Amino acid sequence: MTRLRMAIAGAVAACMLVGYAAAQEAFTPHPAEAVLRGAALGDGLLYVSAHDTNEVLKIDLSTGDVAARATVQEGPTSVALSADGKVLACVNRVANSVSLIHTDSMETYATVSETQGASDITALPGGGFAVANSFGDSVTLIDASSPDKSITLTGVSSVPSGVAASETYLGVATRNPSALLLYSGGAQTPGAIVSVPEGASTVYALSGDRFVVGSKGHVSLIDAKAAKVVDDVTLSVYDMAVDGKKVYVMTDGAVAVFDDTLAPQQKMSVSVEGRIVAARDGVVVVLAPKNRQWLTSGVAAVVKVAAAPAPAETAAPAAAPAAAPAETPEPAEKPAPAAEGNKGAIAPATEKKAEEKPAEAPVKAEDAKPAEEPVKVAEAAPAPAPVEEPKKAEEKAAAPASSESKSAAPKERKSRITPQPAPEQPQEQGKSFSRKPSPSQLDQGSQGKTFGQAVTDGINLGTSAGGFEPPDWTQPWKDIQAGKVDAIDNGTKIVADGDVRLTLDTVQFAADHLFYDKLTGELHVYGNVEVVQGQSSAYADDIRYVIPVNKKLEVPPPLAPAGEDTEQGLARKMLSLGSLDAQNIEINEPTRQLKADHIVYDFTTNSGVATGVEGHAGQVRFGGEKLTILSQDAMEGENLWLTTCDCDHEYYKVRLKKASFGKNDEITGTGANLQIGSVRTPIYWPRWSFSGGDAPTVGFDFDSGRKAQLGYYVNVGQQFAVTTDLKLGLRLMPTEKQGIGVGIDGSYDYMETPASPLYRGKGEFHTLYTTKDRGYTEWYHRQELTPDTVLLLQLEQWYDRDFYKDFFYERYKDRSDPRTFANVTYTQPTYIATATVRPRTNGFTTETERLPEGSFHVLEREIADRLYLTFDTIDGYNNREPYDENAFRSINVARLSYDLELVDHLNVTPFLELEGSWYSKTRDDGGSDSRFTSTAGVTLQTRFQKNYPGRWGFSEFKHLIVPSMTYSYSPESTMSIEETPKFDAYDRVFGRSRLESKIDNIILGRDAETQESWQVARLSVYQGTDFWNEISRSSDYEMELEIRPRPWWGFMAVGESHTVNDDIDFKLDEPFVVQRTVIQLYERLTDRRANPEAVDRYNASYGDYERVLAYFYYDDRPFSGRFNGRVGFAYTQTQDEVFNREVLYGAGYKLNEKWSLGFEHVFDLEKGDLSRQKYEVRRVMQCVEGAFQFNERESGWDVGVELSVTAFPGTRLKF
Repeated sequence: MTRLRMAIAGAVAACMLVGYAAAQEAFTPHPAEAVLRGAALGDGLLYVSAHDTNEVLKIDLSTGDVAARATVQEGPTSVALSADGKVLACVNRVANSVSLIHTDSMETYATVSETQGASDITALPGGGFAVANSFGDSVTLIDASSPDKSITLTGVSSVPSGVAASETYLGVATRNPSALLLYSGGAQTPGAIVSVPEGASTVYALSGDRFVVGSKGHVSLIDAKAAKVVDDVTLSVYDMAVDGKKVYVMTDGAVAVFDDTLAPQQKMSVSVEGRIVAARDGVVVVLAPKNRQWLTSGVAAVVKVAAAPAPAETAAPAAAPAAAPAETPEPAEKPAPAAEGNKGAIAPATEKKAEEKPAEAPVKAEDAKPAEEPVKVAEAAPAPAPVEEPKKAEEKAAAPASSESKSAAPKERKSRITPQPAPEQPQEQGKSFSRKPSPSQLDQGSQGKTFGQAVTDGINLGTSAGGFEPPDWTQPWKDIQAGKVDAIDNGTKIVADGDVRLTLDTVQFAADHLFYDKLTGELHVYGNVEVVQGQSSAYADDIRYVIPVNKKLEVPPPLAPAGEDTEQGLARKMLSLGSLDAQNIEINEPTRQLKADHIVYDFTTNSGVATGVEGHAGQVRFGGEKLTILSQDAMEGENLWLTTCDCDHEYYKVRLKKASFGKNDEITGTGANLQIGSVRTPIYWPRWSFSGGDAPTVGFDFDSGRKAQLGYYVNVGQQFAVTTDLKLGLRLMPTEKQGIGVGIDGSYDYMETPASPLYRGKGEFHTLYTTKDRGYTEWYHRQELTPDTVLLLQLEQWYDRDFYKDFFYERYKDRSDPRTFANVTYTQPTYIATATVRPRTNGFTTETERLPEGSFHVLEREIADRLYLTFDTIDGYNNREPYDENAFRSINVARLSYDLELVDHLNVTPFLELEGSWYSKTRDDGGSDSRFTSTAGVTLQTRFQKNYPGRWGFSEFKHLIVPSMTYSYSPESTMSIEETPKFDAYDRVFGRSRLESKIDNIILGRDAETQESWQVARLSVYQGTDFWNEISRSSDYEMELEIRPRPWWGFMAVGESHTVNDDIDFKLDEPFVVQRTVIQLYERLTDRRANPEAVDRYNASYGDYERVLAYFYYDDRPFSGRFNGRVGFAYTQTQDEVFNREVLYGAGYKLNEKWSLGFEHVFDLEKGDLSRQKYEVRRVMQCVEGAFQFNERESGWDVGVELSVTAFPGTRLKF
């Protein structure tokens, strides 16, 4: 179902509230006396940690009351209940401890302090607990019976954030890198490491040694035995819980429910800012710390109703019967009443409304559940005359005139119910304020995206958070007020007139008239109808709702969903059926709005019609003559328009004659036309499409402007949906200097199409050819041959060396030369095998062809206690072009290492590496030859860390010092360097004796307000020195310094120096001594560079070089600031040639909400001139953002105007 259809569905749900229908059981809210941060469920009990009062509360779920409480140390967060339910463990985050509590007496009997920054805790199947220490990079194992004998697993690298235990594994989720570490019973080190999406925060165990891991935007299912991810779901995650074979995920505005294979089951909406979820035996609990509430589902609600005033002589409404859909004809029978409470339905409209009488004094009925027996009334009124049964949706929804052509002023809505104030919106999921600012001052939007991708990435269609939700149908009607309320026909009908008001659960309702017939399941309300729930409201002139009460709902036992096999469950399902008819309706939710002249909807078939539609969903406003809902996943529209302008007179609209909405946010339309103001432009697309998924696109991109090598140009392309899996399109690119380019673009995705021969494959292709014989062809394909085997195909063909640079410079400057290859990779937990074919298809490139090449890699495995082995073999035919250097080559490398811990925190790792290689031909064409060499050495490494209390806006600091030292020795190989062909780094093997040392100083900080952590400072120093080298002794020095005390500013510097020994002795036995001497003499005598390939092969590879990059950056715009800027220095020198010595600086300033300025300069100190300069003046209007840009680079000036839609960052139209 598309996001636009979700907005329509949200409106229909609001209408449905009038009929008091519920598709699922709602959460019951409870006030909390403190800020609750952790939850664990027992038998009918809930244990929660009160963060601000330093307590653990024991709550009786049957009453919602606190039964007992225990005092713990400062900052309690996560809690866990032991396997036998007798001990509760609570993590005290601030105090760096864990409290152990007897659940029967709620007395704290022990406190464990051997933790550092404990973040999560879990109960172990055999008893006891495991604690993940995020700042200590460790896991503490606690025996509940002997808490003073805790065990700590160190080296859990790094930043463990979650822990869980299955039958045979302990799983630890880490953030850096984002992975799940799997420990088998009694192991001190992980037996396997499974990578997961970035930001792993929580983990839970499932049956069969499986784990489910929650990350920033993913839920991953992991098979511990196979050590791999078997499934993944894209979803924002705050917390998770597991109950048997169900996985509950706390996400934005809801609890998403999956089975143990991550197949979606349902979505339980949450009206508050839920952040923690717990589940057990069908009971689900949500904690909302910010709202100071906790919510329950699956618990029999205890409704506490205040004593009502003495009732008037009118009677309370009668109970509505349980209803069933009209699918299977059955003899009429009197239905049994469902659970207590009113199930509203819509009554038929009278042919003529009764003449309105002066309003009488309001009469308030008693707050009570409707009686099942007919009740007597003081004054019975005649029943309204019945009307004909509602006709089909199509007949009812006669299309009115377009909503844009209406001349009458909109009807003024006067609310009789005040909606609740909108709560403060939570921080957008995935948005990190600690992210480092961009180094560019003119970085306005996404780089490397097409126009269509930028449009769809920028669209925010709002969420259902804060919108209408079905009420709890078991609750009674309360606070019924009206000028007159009558129960007639033995109490089977209710008539209310004159400012009718009532409350059901969280819904408040008001109207002028109400008629309800419980025998027919019909409800009719009309006259200033108003429905309010939370921050959402709905208005209508007339609403009719009909529930099919005369049919019995039957569900075959094999198909009966879990939880719906009871009579009460079937009754609940019944209330989600029926039909709705609403006139002149308006729905207002926090992020969505819908107005319609007429809506007809059948909940049994999920179909209906809406006419005269207008509204907005997030940033997108829309309207149209008619929307036809065909099913739950399909919808069609006629004469629609869309825009992102939020002003009274839209600057632009996109109009569609017809549009179809399908699964996965797919939209196809015909007759798309761009309208500017009130004028329809000639810009027209006969067919238009939108594709959802991970990389959404509207199938259209546009770019124009002026480039130095092209002159003025226009680049426009459009793709059409040939099928749901294949899209093809044409591209037209006329240029001033390079002729007219024509190309074909396409994309396909058969990952979910089993009938296709390309099943589990996807890819894309692009071509362009100009009238001046320039162009390119690209094709990228990925095919899953088996679950463990992946085929990658890539074809990149440029018709000349400079084509890509001239036409697509922004992409060219960040990419490598074109490559063509085919690769098959087979992956197993213990080894990886590959096969590659890589021909040289571009005659201007210098590369090594693989014709073909295979490799086999044995991953590190423990062959004895602390003794590890790896092995790699790379075999194939290689051809170095354009130098025609070729040979069949076999490289075989084995490495042994021994992990020895001499004392605490000091690791000594001796290693031995053996290599045996064979070449079918040497460089002097002397036939085949073999090479044997070895490397032996030892590495010493330790690690120091300490936590410090926070200051300067930080809550805490963590200081890490990681020094290491490595000595290695390699004798001369049996094959000389002069004879060895040069294909890649595997061939550069020479003897040397070398000492390397490195020390990392890292300071991590946690922001006291946002609780985000980042690297506040880092200093890394590296030094390597050759004592002896077969080629030439060298020394290396590297330094990296970064200081970032605040997210928006900092300083970074990187320096590198490689110095070759400058001994005067002339050694004739040195490799390439003659070639290197000739090259040096040539360059000095002619003052010109020699052949680049020769320089790299014989000279530069063994020469000096130095590099320096340093810059200061500042950007306070994400924090409501106005300024951003940077200043830096870059220097690179190889031997005696300086490649660049530049000063980089730039700044941007936001003058006000509409105007901003920016510039970037690169000053070349060698030439004494600006090598690059760029200026920009930007103006933000209501719906459009424009910029004047002037850009100079070495090839010339680019001058242009950029226009973009304000709501879609990165949508650039350049002229």
